[in-house]
Amino acid sequence: DMTEKMISGMVKEITGSYIIHYAAEEGGEPVEIDFSPPWKRISMIDGLEQATGEKFPNMEDPECGKFLERLCVKHNVECRPPRTVARLVDKLVGHFLEETCINPTFVTDHPEMMSPLAKTHRSRAGLTERFELFVCKREVCNAYTELNNPMVQRQRFEEQAKQSAQGDDEAQVHDEDFCVALEYGLPPTGGWGVGVDRLAMFLSNKWNIKEVLLFPAMKPTQEQADRTRNLHKAPAPGQPAPKTAPVVVLGGADLTTEAGLGQLRDALAGKSYLHGAVSKEDVAAHEALTKVPAETLARFPEVQAYFATMSQLKEAFAK
Repeated sequence: DMTEKMISGMVKEITGSYIIHYAAEEGGEPVEIDFSPPWKRISMIDGLEQATGEKFPNMEDPECGKFLERLCVKHNVECRPPRTVARLVDKLVGHFLEETCINPTFVTDHPEMMSPLAKTHRSRAGLTERFELFVCKREVCNAYTELNNPMVQRQRFEEQAKQSAQGDDEAQVHDEDFCVALEYGLPPTGGWGVGVDRLAMFLSNKWNIKEVLLFPAMKPTQEQADRTRNLHKAPAPGQPAPKTAPVVVLGGADLTTEAGLGQLRDALAGKSYLHGAVSKEDVAAHEALTKVPAETLARFPEVQAYFATMSQLKEAFAK
């Protein structure tokens, strides 16, 4: 209710109306989106049963996977391996429910295996107290009651590990530190996240999210890309590594040598920059590191990460 009131009120305040028009593709026909409350609410499994005309088995049923695979085949819903129960349900939701969500729609009550960090539903076994908000077929908000039982959380992580073993790279990793922290106690807590950039897209009628990002990532120019590629190109077999002129920083350290790279690693000692904030010495160190072959830099992971960070800030240095 709070999400509905906040977002619908914001749309009305900004545009003067609950109704907006949005083109999802460049040159596409705008669609009308009505943010007028109350918004539609769909319980996930109930919605799938209504859309498919099938009664869904318990998600823990050993035959559930076969049932969902048969349903996907019947309705031409593609699901690439691994075909875990969670992935199959997610594909069916995308096909039957998300595609119908033009006006703001809450999809609620996700199965536990799809929501490892959410608390079990207080009245529906096997489901969780979670909702996602979809607008114009896109997810805008995700929220749930936080699971605060460490024993149940470990069981959820174990289930996620099984999904990961089947090849699901989106499965949640086991975080034992988190479970230990829960043992000290977590009061009733709700997690809530909204896609501000996506809301900005709708309200400004922009089809590309880069148009509304505050700090968009810029692709390098072809000249920059060629220079970087040549700097880090490995020598051909039998060809000696290119010699580089020494560049001296850190009071005399030559960063084109392994000894100098070791000194830089020790000087960083877990810091992002040499002196806490970006300095001229960081700029000089970055310039020196551009002359170090990639295979040499790879032997110093801390320095390699430092070089990557400094490279991203290079444009800022120029200014």
